[in-house]
Amino acid sequence: MLSFDRRLDPLDYEAGVQQILAEVQPKWDAKLVTLKKFTVGLTNTLVGCCHDGHKESMVLFRIYGDGTDHFIDREKEKRCMQVMHRAGCARPLLATFANGLVYGFQPGETVSKVTVRAPEVFPLIAAAMARLHRIQPAAPFSPDVCLWPSLEKMMALAPQAFDDPKLQSRFESELRPPEVMRVELKKLRAELESLESPVVFCHNDILLDNIVVTPDGDRVCFIDFEYGGFNFQAFDIGNHFNEYSGTVDVDYGLFPDGEFQRRWLRAYLTAYLSTESSERPQAAAESVEPTEEQVERLYVQVNKFSVLSHFYWGAWALAQSRFSKIDFDYLDYAIIRFSEYDKQRKLWLSY
Repeated sequence: MLSFDRRLDPLDYEAGVQQILAEVQPKWDAKLVTLKKFTVGLTNTLVGCCHDGHKESMVLFRIYGDGTDHFIDREKEKRCMQVMHRAGCARPLLATFANGLVYGFQPGETVSKVTVRAPEVFPLIAAAMARLHRIQPAAPFSPDVCLWPSLEKMMALAPQAFDDPKLQSRFESELRPPEVMRVELKKLRAELESLESPVVFCHNDILLDNIVVTPDGDRVCFIDFEYGGFNFQAFDIGNHFNEYSGTVDVDYGLFPDGEFQRRWLRAYLTAYLSTESSERPQAAAESVEPTEEQVERLYVQVNKFSVLSHFYWGAWALAQSRFSKIDFDYLDYAIIRFSEYDKQRKLWLSY
């Protein structure tokens, strides 16, 4: 894998991208290369490079967002991408540069708020997540839960105040003081760890834009693994269910109801129980059907961990509000997530 010392400016990247691309794809004619900046994503700048209009061979440049190295382990992200590629779950990592990555493009269509629950799509997502959760990466991956250290980092990075009086007023009136949040997190951790959800290899950010249905429509792939690592099985699923609501024009009325969740979880458990545990998971000879008790147990775990997902991304948004230069109202998003956290906490957690 190639490695470059060069840093790319997320606002003026063309010359740097072309220089690196010349070595990553030496057979490409520079005159036939077109660059496209993608507008999705709230953490990084993403640039696609196409040669002679062939989208299927596109190369992607991810330029890290300002300050994200404070709470994202970039070395672990690279290892995660390599593990996922070996398991047949991701495109190859082609190169690294000082503040980003170069990797292959996954052809297909990302899901929407509508298609994510389509009967021909959601079982594919459930099966893909089950395959991911069965991967067992070798060292140097730590089997320890990554969730708590990540949360602690983000909470430590969250601003204590805003210079803008209007932002400061919203910050004070609509969010808890940091010391109150830490007390809540301690209670939340004790409640959720008592559920004994299995610790598995997780994506931790399976939002709609990170789910790609392959062109033939018979498989789903996940993209963007910067938050990946060992975590609670129920967190990964509960976080995914929260993302049915979207990240723009968020509508938590789209959170899947109990009937849909149980169908999804049944499809997931069928795949999970029927898959061997290895870095290259293979389907077992016979399908294993989950019991109703197994489905119901996971259902409760998932919904309780979905509450933590709101807390997690609320803390993430506060940290981003301090560093990110992406045109997005992170404070507003933090308020939305913590507001939903309060609603769901009353439903699912024993405080």
